[in-house]
Amino acid sequence: MKPFDITLLTYEKQPDLTSDDQLLHDALVRRGTAVRVVPWSDARVRWAESSLTMFRSTWDYFHRAGEFQHWLKHVEPLTCLVNDAGLVRWNMHKRYLADLEARGIAVVPTEFVNRYAQVDLAELCEARGWGEIVIKPCIAGSAFGARRFDLLHASGDARAYLGELAADRDAMVQPFLREVEHEGERSLVFIGGEFSHAARKAPFSAAPAGGQSPETVHDSRHAEIAFAECVFDALPAKPLYARVDLVPAAAGWLVMEVELIEPVLFFRLAPSCADRLADMLLGKLYDRTGAIRPRNRGRRRSTRSSFSGNTRRSSFLSVWSRFLSLCPKARAKPDPSQSKSGKNQQGCVQLPTDTHKHKHRVMQIQGEEFL
Repeated sequence: MKPFDITLLTYEKQPDLTSDDQLLHDALVRRGTAVRVVPWSDARVRWAESSLTMFRSTWDYFHRAGEFQHWLKHVEPLTCLVNDAGLVRWNMHKRYLADLEARGIAVVPTEFVNRYAQVDLAELCEARGWGEIVIKPCIAGSAFGARRFDLLHASGDARAYLGELAADRDAMVQPFLREVEHEGERSLVFIGGEFSHAARKAPFSAAPAGGQSPETVHDSRHAEIAFAECVFDALPAKPLYARVDLVPAAAGWLVMEVELIEPVLFFRLAPSCADRLADMLLGKLYDRTGAIRPRNRGRRRSTRSSFSGNTRRSSFLSVWSRFLSLCPKARAKPDPSQSKSGKNQQGCVQLPTDTHKHKHRVMQIQGEEFL
């Protein structure tokens, strides 16, 4: 038995949970779960002491991407990560947008610029018909490093900024969508593979660590939810939690981001979501295969497989004695006048003396008593 059921991950500058994630913590504690909260980069933590480890406010991982990758490799064999380490690696780099597009998902048009690459930005944007663009790092979060440029007036600044980013990391260029400015992004939250609730995000809003971000409840339409479900189905594996960020466009919905590592899940906008996720975590905790399923509290497993040697024999004799005590006719002594049909003169059926032949069936009855 490990000392902790679940570990919730934060980061060094804010080791405590956000007020939003505190709702999940409280839901787990109400269910009798042993929970601890630690920064992901704390070298003193013994990760094998926790059965399950969940990413929450690990909001500095993109500043320490190499260290974070090394940490993932170290921790993966020691505890069950939620979401899965493979999904986390896939989701770290925004090139996952190209993977989704290859699977038929409409995403915000994106040009990726590899580290050290030399790109003619003016030519690229002219070919795409982009007048306003957004340049940002491929590994980032909370709008870190995202800058908007009007190429008509600031093409030199845009070119210089792209060169600055590409000098030490992969970068990406996207058109600035007016819909983001007027409509805002819509964030659709999925728990256990099902749509839960949604929030509307203000454009270029970067929530302060642990603070209340400027999101509001969004009443999603059927078309939004259906599109987000298609995005979820296109993921390389099914996460326990996910947030799909969409933006409306003239041609339909476009994916801005899919957050599978440390998204704000807006529990404060839908408190019941914290309880649902807590139940899902318990299901994963008590399922040795790692599959998502609700926890079964009412059924007791059969203990047949644990019976062996003297324990098995004494248990069999105990059940057999109980059977005899409930069947007076079974205790009748053999009658010399018994006929070949197996009945004595009084018409009572005589049980065979080789009781070992019935051991298997009795053990089955015994096992059923523990179900």
